[in-house]
Amino acid sequence: MPTHWTDHYYEDKDGNKCLDLHHYSESGAMRKVKSFLYHMKREYLRSDKSRAHRFVDIITGVGKHSWRHYSVIKEDVEDFLDRKDYSYEWDHGGGRVTIDFYYSI
Repeated sequence: MPTHWTDHYYEDKDGNKCLDLHHYSESGAMRKVKSFLYHMKREYLRSDKSRAHRFVDIITGVGKHSWRHYSVIKEDVEDFLDRKDYSYEWDHGGGRVTIDFYYSI
């Protein structure tokens, strides 16, 4: 069970900070992503690069309930992560991405 610490940010069972983008528009989701990554990266750097702050997750969903039947937000997030040279890996279902700040700085 996630422990909520803001509206759409929470800590998962592994202690990773997560951002859930379900129910956001494309523009709203990208504003949240940029803000989330900015704050989490600052937290990581302030923690002297602690392992506890190294990984964050963004849940985009796979677009199952989208009228397009794919996730535009997922594509936008991936494009942003590539442009900003973040190190990341998608889960096997493709609706959750884990960002590794250690390899992104």
